[in-house]
Amino acid sequence: VKATDDDHGENGVVEYYLLTEGPEFAIDRVSGQLSIQQSYSRTIPSDTQENAPILRLTATDNDAGKNAEVRYSIDGSGDDLEYFLIDENSGVLSLKKSLTQSMVNEREFHLTARASDVGEIGQLPLSSSTQVVLSVGSPGTMPPSVDKQMPEIATVSEDATLNTDIVSICARYVINQSL
Repeated sequence: VKATDDDHGENGVVEYYLLTEGPEFAIDRVSGQLSIQQSYSRTIPSDTQENAPILRLTATDNDAGKNAEVRYSIDGSGDDLEYFLIDENSGVLSLKKSLTQSMVNEREFHLTARASDVGEIGQLPLSSSTQVVLSVGSPGTMPPSVDKQMPEIATVSEDATLNTDIVSICARYVINQSL
């Protein structure tokens, strides 16, 4: 979305708003960039090790040069930020502080993740944000997790025969013996 105003000074400042607010769309008040609101939700076992990756946030930017480089950050309230960190280059969200068994089914972490382009000197970087909700679950009730998939992106040939192997997945299910 782009708008201009031929006035000068404060009268020439354009701000963007949506007529109806909703969870599906967001607009940047300054740039007018319209984005789809996507959210991430995940349940993590209470025995997750510190520094373990929780999820990977992804964003793409079709610009060129520095404007195509994306950096990630997170915001939160209360002590939510004490438990998580994000790699600004890869978007991998990791556990920074150990969870406890008393958090199971009781604790939810609410974070706001932001992806921003690096931007050229003199240009404002553009960004988009999304909500991340992380719940703490009991390790014994968690589904298996995929450790490896080969190939990472599977394709099926048009002339593939019945019982053709398409992908190999290695999953693990760990039961915490101390519970």
